[in-house]
Amino acid sequence: FGLRTNLLNWAFLSPGMGVDLSWNSRYMITLDGNYGDWDINYPDKRIRLSSAGVELRRYFCNGAVGCWANPNGDPYRGFYIGIDGRYTEFNRTLATNGREGKMITAGLLAGYTFRLRGNWGVDASIGAGYVHNDYNRYQWYEPAEMYRVTKEKKSDFFSLTNLNVSLFYRFKL
Repeated sequence: FGLRTNLLNWAFLSPGMGVDLSWNSRYMITLDGNYGDWDINYPDKRIRLSSAGVELRRYFCNGAVGCWANPNGDPYRGFYIGIDGRYTEFNRTLATNGREGKMITAGLLAGYTFRLRGNWGVDASIGAGYVHNDYNRYQWYEPAEMYRVTKEKKSDFFSLTNLNVSLFYRFKL
């Protein structure tokens, strides 16, 4: 069992937390979420980025000493591959234009877990896969003094789906 936070989300002012649940010395599931909602000189500028995601990982070393990807023999350390899915809602308004909508991603990922001192560690991963975007473009309409939708857009494509640099703490139960 462990707790984690993605440092890249903090860089985008969308702090979050996650939980790691592991079993069998090779498999781990990670559940996380983040929330950021910032008004900057409201109503002209607004940024909201919130998401929830899940990852299923398989580590290549099960604690065997001398493993090529995990020389110290610690479980849940070293190279892993996995699958991930994420649901994201966003709203970005800068000056008079904005976009608001949702994005759903699913993909394959690869990463590496580094242990630091004690139960602390850093995890880095990158993933690619399917992206579904569904959003509205809107613009400030001065005569009515309100925003109005100018375009509805849906798109499906393959792209980067995961970029993660997390700090974690694992509890020894």
